[in-house]
Order: sequence, then structure tokens, then C-alpha cells
Amino acid sequence: MAGEWELVTWGDLATLEYGRALRTYGQVTNAARVFGTNGPIGWHTEALWSGPGVIVGRKGAYRGVHYTEEPYWVIDTAYSLQPRKPFNLRWAYYQLQTIDLDNVDDGSPIPSTTRPAFYALPVLKPPRAEQEKIAEILSLLDDKIDLNLRMAETLEAMARALFKSWFVDFDPVHAKMEGRPTGLSDDIAALFPKSFGEDGTPRSWTSRSVYDFARIVYGAPFASSRFNTDGTGLPLIRVRDLSSHQPSIFTDEQHKAAHVIEPGDIVVGMDGEFRCHLWHGEPAYLNQRVCHFEPAANIPKSFVALALHAPLADLEASAVGTTVIHLGKKDLDTVRFVWPGEAVLRAFGDVCDNMIVRMISAAKQSRTLAQFRDALLPRLISGELRIADVEKKVSAA
Repeated sequence: MAGEWELVTWGDLATLEYGRALRTYGQVTNAARVFGTNGPIGWHTEALWSGPGVIVGRKGAYRGVHYTEEPYWVIDTAYSLQPRKPFNLRWAYYQLQTIDLDNVDDGSPIPSTTRPAFYALPVLKPPRAEQEKIAEILSLLDDKIDLNLRMAETLEAMARALFKSWFVDFDPVHAKMEGRPTGLSDDIAALFPKSFGEDGTPRSWTSRSVYDFARIVYGAPFASSRFNTDGTGLPLIRVRDLSSHQPSIFTDEQHKAAHVIEPGDIVVGMDGEFRCHLWHGEPAYLNQRVCHFEPAANIPKSFVALALHAPLADLEASAVGTTVIHLGKKDLDTVRFVWPGEAVLRAFGDVCDNMIVRMISAAKQSRTLAQFRDALLPRLISGELRIADVEKKVSAA
């Protein structure tokens, strides 16, 4: 199949048009999405180009490639890819994913993607019909990934909203005091008090130490000399891995204090940032400066995970200005959660623990699909794989 394709350069196919500086842009949805060198950064009232479009990073050490179907504005740290002759823009976006754009520069102190260097890059161009098929296959995977991510975000937002309603704003208590419907079933509404105590919390509710809700397990100091990237042993979760849920380091060390994290576990970074993460990566060892909050018996995982956000944010804010931010045991000793009683906690868990299970499942599926797409993309773009064979695999994914 690849023999029918044409070897050309990007300069044969397209130009890179400069973006335009903006003094201000908003964060509220408007007429045009604003893109910088690393992706969307806001919204503007007018567009420089109508969609679809491909945005290529111009300035900085890390420069990305982005695609949009909608009208867009590009600031002066990026380019808009404009065809010299017709081709499928989404195919071009995927084709550009195979380029190490960070090394397409002029060697200046501020790394920049130069147009002459970009135009000289070779590209294998298939016939238009195959461009569209390739774009269709890869975008189908991207759409599935995005759908799962949006589902996970929606479930998390729903759980956060319920937590805030019950345990921060105390909406059911206010409703009962004012004689309004709580919006809850009768059996759950009956669990909430009808008044507040002198401390402003629902009557009979108390405050308890975080240790009444969870056992805190600290990571072990694995030896860096045993680290590897060839997959020997188990992955090792470091603070830097928490956001991506994809550790890049493995270890075969059998550390006596080794602790394995499973999908759905509550993991908190203790260095640089204090954030609560529901792990959805593969089982992995916990490295030092990372800890696991293991819910106590009869305490819903969803409650612990959601209750941690506010105190961790407060601890992080109080550490601003220090040279290095560390979260230590003495900091955790100050963390307290509201104690509403086991019946209320159980009712909350009955709703939100299921949301967490679904959220973790959706996030895991997105990661699996992304790995499949990343393995598929270079072979499909190069013509190594036949489109008919790939379509069957993608439909089954």
C-alpha cells in the first residue's frame, strides 16, 4: 500500500502562518478558542481562522500540535497550518504527531520551530481517500477516549457536588429547619439532624482526626540503582507520575516496606504539591514522598477522597513561599474531617462509591485506548498497516 503513496515535504503541502498577539482572552466559552504553543489557553470574541485547523507550536522547549474543528485564534507563540493544495487536515494532525517538533528549531537560546526547517521535513502522503480513512480511524479512537474522560469528569463532579451539599453546605439540615423538601428519599433524609449546634455544624455531628477515617501508608525509599525502563519488576509511583497515572520507572527491588497500589486507591503526593488522586494506572509500588490513604472499616472510599481536598489545599497554600514544599506527619496530624455518624457515611458511600468505580473504569479504558492509538498511529501513518485490518480492530476496541 505504501508504494502508492507520494514522498513530499511539508513545504510542498502547506505553509505555517504566524498567529497574532492578544492582550487579553477569557476563560468563558466565546466565538473562538485561543491556542498557544502548548494547546488551548482561553477564548476570544473573534477568530483568525475558521475550523477545522491544525495549530503547530512555535516558541518554547516543548511545542505541541493541536487540532480543532471550530473557529480559532492562534497567538504569536504558535502557527496555523494552511494547505497549499487540498489534503485532509485531521490526517495532517496525526501525521505531525510522528514528528519530534521540539528538535525542529534554529538553535537559538529560545527554542523555536522555524519555517525553513519545518518545510524541509519529509512526509509520506497517501491518496486523499486514504488520508480520510486514516483520519477517521484515529479520530474514532480519540472520540472514544474523550467520551470516557468526559464521563469520568462528570462522575467526579457529581460526587463532589453531593459531598459539598451534605458535608460543607449542610443543605439537608437547612431544608429540614425551613420545612422544605430535602430532595432525598425519606429514609436518607431522616438521618440528618433538624438543627445546628453552637459550632455551626449539624447537631450531634463532631470533628475527628483523619486517622479515625483512614490508615496512612507511606511509600518506601527504593534504591535508584535498581530503577529500570525495560519493564522489569513493578512500576514505581513517584510524585511526578500522579497526574498521568503512568509511571515511567520500574524496579525489581524487593523492599521490606514495599506497598503496592491498586486501581481505585487514594494516593497523595507529599512533595511539591499536595493533591489527592484516585489511582487508575496499573498496580505499582509506592515510592517515598507518596502515601496511600486506606479507608478504615465502614468508611466509604469516596468520603475519604473528597474530604481530603480542602485540608490538603489549605496545607499547600500555607506552604507557599517556602523553598521546598513537604507534607509531613505533623501536617497530617492537624487534618480533621466532619463525623456525621456511620449511617450518614454509609448512605453517602452507597451512592458515591459506585460513582468512583465507574469513574476509575472509564479512566482506565481511556488509558488503554490511548496506548492502542499511540501504538497504531506510526504504523498506520507510514502505510505499514492495511486500513481494512485496522478498521476491524478499532471497531472492536
